[in-house]
Amino acid sequence: MRPDGGDKPRRSLPETVTVDFVLRARSLHVLVHTPMLPSAPFTIGRTTMLKPSRDSIMSTLRRSVPLSLLAGALIAACAATPVAAQSTLLAPQLVALAPAGGEIPVDLKVSVLGMVPEDAYGFLVLSDFEKNRATVEGLLHKLKVPFDTTREYADFNDFVERLEGWDSTGPHALVLMPVEGEDEPEAVLVVPVKDYKKFAASIGADEAEDGPTEFDFQAEEMLIAEKNNYALITAKECLPTLESVLASKKSASASCEAIRPWLAKQQLAGVVLPSTVQLGCNELLKALEEAKKFTDGTEELPNEELTKYLPLIEIGRKAAIRVVEAARDDLTHLTFSLRIDEKLGVATSGQAIFKPNGAFAALLKSNPPLPADCLKNLPAEQFIMSLAYAYPKAGTELFYQLIDELLTEASKIEDVPVDVAKLKEAIVASRKMVAQMQYVSQTQSIAGPGMYDGVYGIFHVEDSQAFLDQYQESMKRIMAVFEKQKDMLSGIEIADAKVGDIHAIKMSIDMLELSKKFGAPPQPQQDIMMKAMFGGEGKMTVFVAAATKDKVVMSYGEPGLKTIVESVKADKPGLADDVMIKKTAALLPSGVMGVGYVDIGGYIEMMKKMVTAAMAANGAGGQFPLPIPPFPNSPPLGYTFKTYENTATVDFVVPLELMENTRDFVMQIQGLIGAFAPR
Repeated sequence: MRPDGGDKPRRSLPETVTVDFVLRARSLHVLVHTPMLPSAPFTIGRTTMLKPSRDSIMSTLRRSVPLSLLAGALIAACAATPVAAQSTLLAPQLVALAPAGGEIPVDLKVSVLGMVPEDAYGFLVLSDFEKNRATVEGLLHKLKVPFDTTREYADFNDFVERLEGWDSTGPHALVLMPVEGEDEPEAVLVVPVKDYKKFAASIGADEAEDGPTEFDFQAEEMLIAEKNNYALITAKECLPTLESVLASKKSASASCEAIRPWLAKQQLAGVVLPSTVQLGCNELLKALEEAKKFTDGTEELPNEELTKYLPLIEIGRKAAIRVVEAARDDLTHLTFSLRIDEKLGVATSGQAIFKPNGAFAALLKSNPPLPADCLKNLPAEQFIMSLAYAYPKAGTELFYQLIDELLTEASKIEDVPVDVAKLKEAIVASRKMVAQMQYVSQTQSIAGPGMYDGVYGIFHVEDSQAFLDQYQESMKRIMAVFEKQKDMLSGIEIADAKVGDIHAIKMSIDMLELSKKFGAPPQPQQDIMMKAMFGGEGKMTVFVAAATKDKVVMSYGEPGLKTIVESVKADKPGLADDVMIKKTAALLPSGVMGVGYVDIGGYIEMMKKMVTAAMAANGAGGQFPLPIPPFPNSPPLGYTFKTYENTATVDFVVPLELMENTRDFVMQIQGLIGAFAPR
């Protein structure tokens, strides 16, 4: 509740956006509400941050200290800055998840790692507060977010100005500590100080006291203590945890030595330490062991239909155990970072770090990078998403070896519902096909009347004709696996086809029939949507053909097949030459194993097309109910997957130009809605 005892939200914004600050016992709640994004609770205290889930590592972020003082101010400034009604879509969730596309040199004083005990679950580190604050505010100004005209912003500035002895340019940390007998950790806030006594006095603590000292913040009882020029802050009830951090002699510095250079470049970073990784893997193994009660018949499965597949489920359970055990042996750290750049946009990154000489590291080192023009030849049409990925041959071969071992075990079981021998033959055929793949590029454009008419793919292979023969053989053998369950395959047809002068393999899938077969109740709306998505008959038709000696193409529908074959044979630059994709690519790492782009404008046009088709099929006319304009031509969202040495990294970027265009588009839509609203 509020310090005055009320439950009234601390902040409300005009019409469409509200940001509530509610302080309750041991918990600071920051709730963001917008009509276009779901409520986004960001809670510090005995309540989770983000989505609650006791089974996830993030769900353990309970019982952590209220981010009072500086940390509370950081949330107010960076994670819940008000967004006016004109920029609803750019709500604080986007800003809070928004780091930077370019390199920002950050002087991380690594001494803060010495404040993290070796047995901590993990920690968050925020670098130079003043610099990051200026960066965030610069971005918000560019997005025309009126954050600096509010009373709360003035209160925030007043609070910061009252702090004395605080090193605002130093690294700040939030340390998550285990608690004996508890599933959830407690947190200690680490604040750099130039003069501890002045800092303690400025927040209301007795500067003359030694050791943990009590003070009140918004009617909450807190503790503060000093260690090595840092102020440690936590809730009063977490005194044993605070004393543990104060008394700790061994820190996380040694285990984080390898990631220290990476940490030094981040604005905001989080690290899950090795002990927590081990704990998480052990918990997964316990859950997998408990699942045996279903496969050995001790307990019945909730779905009786699954009973006949118990042998296969047990094989899958054992495979999962092997993978988790391997990860437990090799995985050391999990990290993430959030960065903001007022000139480029926002970005986030996540890493999985393994032992340098382990089995996973050997696999990561063997992965090939994509060529820079990996989207070449894909038709230059407005797309929804485009992507490319290189095939990890060593990892794929290891996967096939595991499958072969599991199928050998399955062949000894009498009641397996599939023909294991034929399944092994099908896998051998697909193994030969995959072995010659180098990389794949795909795009889904908005071409054609159906949702999937604009899907194109290019398989870069060693020998296209051999690949095509292996593909056809593999599909035939997979069909033979389910010969005893032929009803499952009705509606699926595979045959040779000729489209103009193109020889192809054609697979036709009756989506209407399959949806009804697998339990979907027949209803007119379902038929309408299936026909809108897959064409008039509700069938998905896939063509695969050899375009050149080393490129096999795939498309949905005959027009698409002609388009992609022509593009490949003419060696057109296609999407590799797309100006907007190049803008996003410049913000992403190079030498990646996988890359993808998501075009907001393409998604909007596809949704308009689908709604229009569904309305027409339903006899409601063939025009979208609102005259929504095209989304401005913008750089797409981008993401990459990269492996190197002993690290696997995922990066995601939101270009500034896209954010600005989104703001303008939302304002335009709001005007349209207002014009069409009943009066």
